[in-house]
Amino acid sequence: MCTFVRVEMHTILYRLEREQKKVLLCLGILFLLLSVFWFFSELFDVGIPMEPIVVFVGGSATLLASYWPFKATNRSACLTGKIPFDYSTNNGLVTIGSGENQFILAFSSASHDKIHMYNGVHKKSIVNTDRIATAGDAGSFKDVRDVTEFYYNSDVVSPKIGEIVALRSKDTGRYALVQILDIKCQDRQGSEINEVVFRFVINTDDSTSFA
Repeated sequence: MCTFVRVEMHTILYRLEREQKKVLLCLGILFLLLSVFWFFSELFDVGIPMEPIVVFVGGSATLLASYWPFKATNRSACLTGKIPFDYSTNNGLVTIGSGENQFILAFSSASHDKIHMYNGVHKKSIVNTDRIATAGDAGSFKDVRDVTEFYYNSDVVSPKIGEIVALRSKDTGRYALVQILDIKCQDRQGSEINEVVFRFVINTDDSTSFA
């Protein structure tokens, strides 16, 4: 049975973004009310030190608006996950995603620090990708701003540990990225298993940017 992992972080991000708007709205209203109160306290010489209070509230609203850490981006339309896979089983095939966002990946042994990955030309009846390429010098998914710019003229790539591979679904035209995290091979380094560990991200909104 193929394994897939689906983690929808965009729900959390949008929820936090909504909370951000509520907090900033409340601070803005409080800032205006305190400013009005400050005016009347000065007018009638109430003697309450309103200036530092108003400045504090206004400064807090400005800082939160500028540096609030939770902001939804185009990554909100992504599926992500991490999988350890024994590439000597299931003909080297493993599934990520599901439905319209399903990608069937094909692996085979290369060396102690490389793994072969194939597109649908090699296993036409099963693998549902028609383009595959290494993602240049990208060290993380967010470095990929335009996934179409890579060299897709090969049917097989051999990424090293840490490298990223870009793939396109021949069914939907959507793109996925796979980063190799670890490789084990029984024929090398005395390993007892054949395993590749990788993480992935799938754009579900037809975007070509993963930044």
